[in-house]
Amino acid sequence: AQFNIAPLPALETPIPLKRPLFHFQEGGVAYMMQKRRVISGDDMGMGKTSQAIAALHGLHCKGEDVYPALIICPSSVKINWQREFATVSGVKAIVLTDSIKNTFPEYYRAGMAHVFIVNYESLKKYFVDRIDDPGIDEETGKKKKLTIKHFHFKEKYLNFFKTIVADEAHRLKSLATITTKIVKGISSGKENILLLTGTP
Repeated sequence: AQFNIAPLPALETPIPLKRPLFHFQEGGVAYMMQKRRVISGDDMGMGKTSQAIAALHGLHCKGEDVYPALIICPSSVKINWQREFATVSGVKAIVLTDSIKNTFPEYYRAGMAHVFIVNYESLKKYFVDRIDDPGIDEETGKKKKLTIKHFHFKEKYLNFFKTIVADEAHRLKSLATITTKIVKGISSGKENILLLTGTP
């Protein structure tokens, strides 16, 4: 079978950014803005982070509801994401910590942050109330599989976000993992979901 990949759309309207995009990033940004639910598999070093930030800012400038946004990423790049938001779009981003675990939505309401950053390992702590025990299968005597219906999410925090961005999204390739189930639960019903991975 032959695959014809359509060319990326042109970025019609310039986005007011503090750090301009490279020409090769514009198509990716336009595509994210057009499709809203995207896996960006650009090679490492092509600026997937900048493209995601620019796409959110572009949508916001067009009057779309993209904030508050949740960035899910490895622990080692949380500060990098925060810095990139400040450098690329000037949008305020904060890293979730235990001290603001129950009050972070107030930062958005007070205009102090539009973006919240969390690492994969902390998702359960911030967004899951409890996980029910799936019990034992009577026929096999083995533990039943854990499914998404066993997860009880903190609804007020889930409904708070308009956008989910998952960096290094190849971490979510197996639906068997608790992390993937949590991200699936968090992303449910969201209009804007950007998955970024250099190794799709």
